Amino acid sequence: MEIPTARIMREDSYRVGYTQVRPYRYYYAAISPFRRFEINLRITEALDNPAFEQSTGRDKAFDFRYQLLSEGRYLPAFTIGFMDPHGTRIYPSQYIVASKQIYPFDFTVGFGNGWFGKEPLPPQGEGIKLEIFSDTKEWLRQSQVFWGVQFAPSDKFALMFEYSPIKYHKQIRDPAQKNHFRDPVRSKYNFGIRYKPTKWSEIDLSYQRGSEIGLNASMGFEIGNPLITIYEAPYRENTLYRNNPLS
Repeated sequence: MEIPTARIMREDSYRVGYTQVRPYRYYYAAISPFRRFEINLRITEALDNPAFEQSTGRDKAFDFRYQLLSEGRYLPAFTIGFMDPHGTRIYPSQYIVASKQIYPFDFTVGFGNGWFGKEPLPPQGEGIKLEIFSDTKEWLRQSQVFWGVQFAPSDKFALMFEYSPIKYHKQIRDPAQKNHFRDPVRSKYNFGIRYKPTKWSEIDLSYQRGSEIGLNASMGFEIGNPLITIYEAPYRENTLYRNNPLS
């Protein structure tokens, strides 16, 4: 819902989606061009903030993640992620997260700075800034723990619960902070339901921050595979086809 997991999309796959949970609206597209690597393009719109929309428009950012270790029989999957590492960096973070499935539960624990940390990160005019490498001690000092668990009794349905450490009231560079987060949020615990009506679609309904209803809808596909299956029936010269040409 708000925190990342160590799960990475399948290689040569992509997804597009839309999320709304006040005061934010997100449009995103993610792609995995090769194994263990994922790139996410994200547009964030701060609702009820005309000045933000008129002056700078929607905030545009990209994220990328790499799975350092795949999940094994006993060891969890480990992933390192970088959110909004360039430009205005309104919603940036660098994190390390681990996920382990003990069916039907999937557990996640992570550690990150910036958006998930104690203080917001400064903007980066040129290039890409990664404090996790350039100043590891400061990254450790500014980072906070996040965690979550998912209960999935079937492939189509799952219940989600997470602890999100985001200090919205301290994110002073967030356009929504002034109007919506003068005080700490009511709750750092989020609850959600995930439903997959088809193999390529997903709908999530959540209750976040102790006050807001969230909705997410996404579609995922594989690169190179047609959206509609191409099928051409073999030609058969027999009595059945002569008597029933429509078939």
